[in-house]
Amino acid sequence: MSRLKILHLNDGDLDDPRIVNSAITGKKAGYDVFFCGTNKSVPLNTDAFKEKLKIDFVRKAKFAKPLASFLNYWPWYPYPREARILERQLKSVISQIRPDLIHAHNIFAGRYASSLGIPMVLDDHELYSVEVRAEYDKATRLKTKVKAKLKGKQWAAFEHKLGRKHPIITVSEGIADHHRQYCQNVFVVPNYPRLNEMKSTNLTKATNGKVQSVYLGRDPVLNPSSFRDISHLNVIFSDRKHVGNLARIGVAGPTTPTIKSFGLVRMVDAYRIMQEQCHIGLVPWRRHWFHKYCVPNKVYEYAHCGLWLITIDDLHPVINDFGSLCDTFGNYEELSSLLEYYNTHTDELNEKRLRSLKHAQTNLVWEKVEHKILEAYRTA
Repeated sequence: MSRLKILHLNDGDLDDPRIVNSAITGKKAGYDVFFCGTNKSVPLNTDAFKEKLKIDFVRKAKFAKPLASFLNYWPWYPYPREARILERQLKSVISQIRPDLIHAHNIFAGRYASSLGIPMVLDDHELYSVEVRAEYDKATRLKTKVKAKLKGKQWAAFEHKLGRKHPIITVSEGIADHHRQYCQNVFVVPNYPRLNEMKSTNLTKATNGKVQSVYLGRDPVLNPSSFRDISHLNVIFSDRKHVGNLARIGVAGPTTPTIKSFGLVRMVDAYRIMQEQCHIGLVPWRRHWFHKYCVPNKVYEYAHCGLWLITIDDLHPVINDFGSLCDTFGNYEELSSLLEYYNTHTDELNEKRLRSLKHAQTNLVWEKVEHKILEAYRTA
């Protein structure tokens, strides 16, 4: 008897650990696992996939829909040409693999896969219909606001149509509650690391006056995202004398006496830097209404690297996972005070880091939640 085939379909490339972790779960369960995406950047290394196939998922295809055959080459919105091209590519992939189930990552891949007549689960990483409104809620140009509203409306329609037909897997209870309004089968699988992905670590102990915090991410200080606003972060470590130092992983600058930027590095190198050089992991965003949906991967990576988490106080999905094993702040003055405290109370900091690490290794691991992926497959 042949093994069941699972096709992971993404509108981007293979640069998301969530896709790899899901594939490993499927492989362990006895499935043959395949990937299809754009392959535009260096993918994550994994042997989970039996085969990787490439498609051209252009940006316009996210908004496109086919029209009557004589309008197939209409060049303007709703871009029927791009829809038809992508549909042909997907049908070619399906004819090669003949999957028993499609694991579609995000709504753009999901809406095309849904029409193929194959059982499918939607894995919603981002909640794009709401995120697009959050991203542009402070925009000043009317044209930008109108575009964001139209995108949100269209993408919400995609979500409703998919959720009424297919199970949905997602990353947080906030997003899950959003989908439960129209979908009967919703599964929450947070982006925890796999057990063997984060090696056990011996803490590099902090010493008084030499505490180093880290922010992992490509977010810019100038012109930041509305809900990942770190615009004042560098100022804290430039203007305050007793907050310790800052490491930035993911950006090339700045580098000053108190701030060191490592640029964009492989995740294995990011983990090594955090384990060997850092003591506190920061989520130094300004408060935003969209945070009730957000679960950034970095908080779990911090914990597994032996760092103490300090996060903005409205990131409730994260705070629920960590409980008392993190500190929260409401503004940058509170954040500065916490950093000053730990810079002179390092014995307490090191003890808290150890408790957080043990909690992460016991509870915040992919293996604790991966069974829900297989449950979703069974309901498809």
